[in-house]
Amino acid sequence: MELSNLFAEMRKTHAKLSKPPRTPELVDFTSETCILIKRNSAINGVYRDYIFQPNKRCITMQQLMDQCSSGIHAVLQLCIEKKAQIKAYTTIEALFYKINFTDGTVEKEIVTYISTSARPIKEKLDINNLIDDSIPKLDEEIETFTNMGSNWILQEIKTLIVKLVATQ
Repeated sequence: MELSNLFAEMRKTHAKLSKPPRTPELVDFTSETCILIKRNSAINGVYRDYIFQPNKRCITMQQLMDQCSSGIHAVLQLCIEKKAQIKAYTTIEALFYKINFTDGTVEKEIVTYISTSARPIKEKLDINNLIDDSIPKLDEEIETFTNMGSNWILQEIKTLIVKLVATQ
């Protein structure tokens, strides 16, 4: 290999390595069932999250996914179209009440965030699997929370958050 070709290859490699990976940005989204209420970005777009609020009150994961899956599809389909190398996971914002069953009053309320694990998203099937696998995983976490102490009930699942991390 000639010295000039070697230096050209070194420049190309350096350019690739010095350019951090990014996640594409979904600018706006609204559907009949949910709305994008907030989006966050960190580390120059390496990390992004999108917060979707369902149009109807949700008390089960199935209801939430029925309402917000169009938002998940919009975000992740954009990543596939832009050929972004990402991992994605879902988080919910859930409101729990601790009820005094003797008089029916709310003793305490707490908002908590519950997440799934990150997984690579490369094709549409991966999006569907993320949605399908999130339902039982988050249902299990909700059940664990309500069983941890006496008299906790799920009042509402307020938002669904899709979190993205660029991997290359």
